[in-house]
Amino acid sequence: MSMTWLPSGQGTLQGSPSQGWRIQLQPQHLKTGEFQKGRAYSVKLANWVKPMLDEYIEEYRNTLLAGNQSDYLLVGGRKGRIWEGFGKTVFNLTRRYIPGSPGFGPHAVRHLVATSWLRKYPGDFLAVAELLNDNLTTVLANYAHLRRDDSFARYEAYIDTLT
Repeated sequence: MSMTWLPSGQGTLQGSPSQGWRIQLQPQHLKTGEFQKGRAYSVKLANWVKPMLDEYIEEYRNTLLAGNQSDYLLVGGRKGRIWEGFGKTVFNLTRRYIPGSPGFGPHAVRHLVATSWLRKYPGDFLAVAELLNDNLTTVLANYAHLRRDDSFARYEAYIDTLT
């Protein structure tokens, strides 16, 4: 919500539509505990996101700002203030477009990423730690139950092959 972007290509979102995008977060921007270790977060934006971000930067952001300037990437109107309604918007969209969902906020996306990855690649906790920019101990503490569930499911499948 507080990511920044400047036409010069600087900010926590760096780059441009022509060269691509990279998220650059300094330790003080992080809530995952990595700030205590002084570890920055730098990652190329996924290719599937680029066209949507390009369109937002080139078309919609300027329209929202109505000629004004703002350092914030996601602006909350003409004055260029931070978009305070981001979490509520994500909640409403997930409630509307995900069948059976009561809705959830942006932070829950972290859990979706971790859970879906571990369902596809059981035991790949190190990749989840990297994806979430978290430490392995925290990931294991939060997602070890998936390992147990997957282990029992694989064992059940094995037993089925014996009968």
